[in-house]
Amino acid sequence: MAIATGLSGVFIIFIIMSKLLTFQKYNDPAVARAIGERLAAAGIEYEIESQQPHVDPVIIGNTPEFSIDLMIAPEDFIRARAALESYYEEHLEGVSPDYYLFDFTDQELLEILTRPDEWGVFDYVLARKLLTDHGLPMTQELTDSLKAKRLAELAKPEDSGLGGVVSGYIAATKKKTLPDGSQVPAYSPAARRRGWIVFIIGAIAVALFLFLLLRH
Repeated sequence: MAIATGLSGVFIIFIIMSKLLTFQKYNDPAVARAIGERLAAAGIEYEIESQQPHVDPVIIGNTPEFSIDLMIAPEDFIRARAALESYYEEHLEGVSPDYYLFDFTDQELLEILTRPDEWGVFDYVLARKLLTDHGLPMTQELTDSLKAKRLAELAKPEDSGLGGVVSGYIAATKKKTLPDGSQVPAYSPAARRRGWIVFIIGAIAVALFLFLLLRH
């Protein structure tokens, strides 16, 4: 009975974890934990997961960097982003005057606002304030419009030149997570169809090879 209860608990935890998606990635677990605590203060549950490098550091001759994934439920992505933006807006006064964004041109700062998924939330908030200070007010309507445009760009599927059984399966099934937490197919319908064809043909070929090998 105790074993069954324990297994059911593990199963429930697995189901919950499987519903979480990577919200942001960090190299420093302390930073990830601090951001997670900010989200928790806003009522958003989170988990931190360490991703170990797949390449042997001896082979590449460098010390690999661990990826720290801050994971939350997809339906919380927008709320988490808003919570962090609100927090950083209240803590901009203490930014060091030699912070690198102060050397950015207005065009470079605007680039941050048009591609927020490629920048940290703090840099996004600071860039927005600097543009406003420079006489280019970034209204909520404008920034929401820029985010929507970027979301539409990211949602566009890519083509795929992948080959092989595993690659074909990846092309057919892979999804990408958008900044709002939604998931869309990573590749175009044509690429996904090719992926399934490559995967099925490859799987049949592998099965036939194993069959002939075992016969001998």
